[in-house]
Amino acid sequence: MKKRNRFGIFTLVLILSLCGCTQDKIPISSSSDVQKEQDTLPEAEITPEEEPFLYGYQNLNEEEKTRYRQILAGIENYEDSVTVEACSEEEINKVSNLVFVDHPEIFWLEQQNYSFNQKENSDVDLLELNLVYNMGKDEIEDTKQQIEAKAEEWSQELSNCENEYDKIKYVYEFLGKNVLYDSESENNQNIQSVFLNQSTVCMGFAKATQYLLVRNGIFCTLVTGKVIPENMEHAWNLVRIGENYYYVDTTWSSSGFVPEEDSIQDFSYTYLCCTAQTLERSHVPDDNLTLPECKDDSYNYYKQNQSWYESYDESQIYQVLKASILEKREKEDFKFANEEAYQQAVSALAEGNLIEQAVQEFYSFDGENSYRWNVGCSDAELLITVYW
Repeated sequence: MKKRNRFGIFTLVLILSLCGCTQDKIPISSSSDVQKEQDTLPEAEITPEEEPFLYGYQNLNEEEKTRYRQILAGIENYEDSVTVEACSEEEINKVSNLVFVDHPEIFWLEQQNYSFNQKENSDVDLLELNLVYNMGKDEIEDTKQQIEAKAEEWSQELSNCENEYDKIKYVYEFLGKNVLYDSESENNQNIQSVFLNQSTVCMGFAKATQYLLVRNGIFCTLVTGKVIPENMEHAWNLVRIGENYYYVDTTWSSSGFVPEEDSIQDFSYTYLCCTAQTLERSHVPDDNLTLPECKDDSYNYYKQNQSWYESYDESQIYQVLKASILEKREKEDFKFANEEAYQQAVSALAEGNLIEQAVQEFYSFDGENSYRWNVGCSDAELLITVYW
């Protein structure tokens, strides 16, 4: 049985209030006044350098991009409301959600409490979105500075990374090992929980991963969906190295959140730059983004570290165990390419006596001495780890 905690993902719910167009309900400006207002609606500037990192924005058509910039301008300027060009409830939900997909640095809004009123005019329609803040506006800048200072501190080691993969791996390891998974953590739907409290849930992990990588020049976007078979909401990331895309799930790296109820695994690299084939054993993405193919397996951690097994070969496994004992390694990973090979290994390593046989080649037991080991198994990841 896979261990799953309930994840908190904010899905932007906009409450549509269609107001009548009679004068006693809503004062209507003249057509020329409304047109002037529309022509001067403020928009955030998105530079050519920024756009490649905004995957949600790239998924929009030109009209939707205009609304995106209008919404972003209001949020960045801490407005109480934002006026945008009118559209359907479905369209404004889509655009607003993608603003938050692209901008993990926006932590000061309760996006699930959005509402808007539609202003109707015979010639031009505008929508007014009311912004709901989770803190006083005077607190935002100070909190920004605290987050930025911590991000700068955590990013110092990235300058020593030789390539994009090493940077992604560093962030994956750092967050997985230094941030606690805690479903009760404060502000766990935004990056405050990570950078200020070092405890969060999947959304915080995913947004912090995105925030750190993007600020260090690595493409990374937020992906939401569900984990199966529990059908529970979850969040993870999509990254790019060169021309290829990969999935990253920092939440599922840490010992505070492991896939198996009885697993003792301390850290997993299964969801570091993994393929869609690996991810889709347990993750189902939402349809709010058109996701690229993720087929390249070049950065499979277990392949790079000689811990990958296409099939179960008992003599090979036995020799690896002996070498691991002889060299006094702390642990040994066995990652399998398919279910059949994994189950054979479980029978031999977790349920059988193959490890005991290897140990007895180096140690004799007289009833007083002992040699201990533990075995962690993850059915979801097809991964076995032996801890010495």
